[in-house]
Amino acid sequence: MTKAVKRAYGEKDSLFGSQTSTKIAVTATTIEDSYTVIFTNYNGPDRVRYCYIRPENIDDEMLVWEIFFKSYKGYHDGGLGGHNCPVNLALWEQDRIWSRKLKQPDCIVSVGTGSPFIQEATNTTSSSWFAQLFLPRMFRSYMTFFDCQKTWIQVLNSTTLNNQAQFHRLNLHFNSTGPHLDNVKSMPALKEQVLRDSASNKTDLIRCADNILASLFYLELEDLPVFQQGRFSCKGNILCRLDAGSRALHSLVVRLNDRQARFYLDEQSYVASMNPDAFDRIQAGRAYSIPVEFQVFSINEQLDFKVDRLTQRARSISNFPYNITDLVIDQGLHLVFGRPDHKRQARPLENKSKRRRYNQSA
Repeated sequence: MTKAVKRAYGEKDSLFGSQTSTKIAVTATTIEDSYTVIFTNYNGPDRVRYCYIRPENIDDEMLVWEIFFKSYKGYHDGGLGGHNCPVNLALWEQDRIWSRKLKQPDCIVSVGTGSPFIQEATNTTSSSWFAQLFLPRMFRSYMTFFDCQKTWIQVLNSTTLNNQAQFHRLNLHFNSTGPHLDNVKSMPALKEQVLRDSASNKTDLIRCADNILASLFYLELEDLPVFQQGRFSCKGNILCRLDAGSRALHSLVVRLNDRQARFYLDEQSYVASMNPDAFDRIQAGRAYSIPVEFQVFSINEQLDFKVDRLTQRARSISNFPYNITDLVIDQGLHLVFGRPDHKRQARPLENKSKRRRYNQSA
């Protein structure tokens, strides 16, 4: 198993500073006092309720392959610290990294390893005398500590019904306890069950895929809004998280073009998600960028950009609904002396003549 992991991830590649724009956090627990810690490929501020680990010497950085299947320098399985399903840690981390002020993420996907169907509460007076003894009760309580499905339900119950549409749990459910982790003979049966469950849960899977697709797009303003004739005029670009020149971006662009997908500001105003010039630029290895202009009466007005025809129904792009004030602050456009990361506040257009205004649908 170790050899396979080394072949897949390399023997000398460290977790921190890995060549990916994706933020990665791996949960662990201290062997000495079972305190929850995380190893990450990024830096961040101090945490509460758990600890962020970075070695003092760069030569002691955790290697990617060392994450799997073994204790590591005084740390072991993160599930032993109460985060067998680390969705709460992921939600806490997004607030630490991006200061989102508890705003829900675009999409949460939790992948389970299988669990028994949850039994409804029954009358405990009929329990056997053995089940009511101290040690059996303690053992059952201990095992619920690792119940990922229970954690997931608690997370769902802590959010609103509207936000729950963005939470997705992919998991198998067994009529009894599932097979042991080392039971390789059970793999064919598990594969068949995955196919059956996928067919029966097709609607949920499509909704999950649609949310992921919509979250790939985001709006970035080019400069501060300009107040003109009683309205604020805004110029920006709809960008995509997929890397320029990647096969994934090429496939997405073909799909946008074939389906004539659109971005809607409201039910009447839209802009095409693809045009011949943009298509040619992306096929030549450039990043996805669709320039847009729009107007709002107030910078505190709630906006909701949506993508349609790419998904089964129109869905909000990343971080929307949004208001212009928050967007300006999140981009740092209000910082007159520049941003802390020294990035430019506004970037020039590749071709100002290609700027598109929102059309009014017929």
